[in-house]
Amino acid sequence: MKKVLVLALVLGLAGIANAVVSLSPDAATINVGDTVTVSVVSDSSSSYGAWLEPVDNGKGTFGDLMILSAAGADASKSTDFLPWWLFEAKSFNPAAPVQPGAHFTIDFTGTAEGEATLNLWDFDAANVLATATITVIPEPMTLGLLGLGGLFLRRRK
Repeated sequence: MKKVLVLALVLGLAGIANAVVSLSPDAATINVGDTVTVSVVSDSSSSYGAWLEPVDNGKGTFGDLMILSAAGADASKSTDFLPWWLFEAKSFNPAAPVQPGAHFTIDFTGTAEGEATLNLWDFDAANVLATATITVIPEPMTLGLLGLGGLFLRRRK
């Protein structure tokens, strides 16, 4: 019985090590005032924990980290370290296990032209596993008005 338990533990740890956790989309371009949703995605049904670091650079605002049902019955997040989130996908309930797919989501709303990033760190916060880059561009009408204003200034001289 002990050998079976040890084998199950070793296989479980190997499954955690092989789980691929990523951000989707890993790049997005939005207009000022638009919102994009970035998901933390895993291809495995293994439990895992990680850190999420939002870097808005004054170009927008990140919303709250939302937990999806695929993250398991006992999935959690901690806001004790804001602006970073510590989160875990896990389940001790066989009826609601961790399932492959999107486990967490976070919204970003662009407020100024530029670039913001979202870094996904491993549980030890030692390695960046993935980065999502969000580029905020001015809306087309603003660009058009700036162009017309430039033409009028040029014509006056």
